Amino acid sequence: MQFDDIKTETLNLRVSPTFKAALKALADAEHRSMVNMLETLVLERTKAVASLKSPIKSQPGQAKRPGRALSRVA
Repeated sequence: MQFDDIKTETLNLRVSPTFKAALKALADAEHRSMVNMLETLVLERTKAVASLKSPIKSQPGQAKRPGRALSRVA
């Protein structure tokens, strides 16, 4: 997912001065605008969450669930 569609929507946010200063510091450190920094952070977080939700594919011969196998002791 990328946010490359035409920017036609407006979003007004009320944030604390501390939040704004932190966002500006992050954006300045990466030579981005504050809006671009927010887009980048949301995109990275979206990818991270999506990767956590994707099912784990097991290799042939491997258990589908991680963990140790249960054995029954007689």
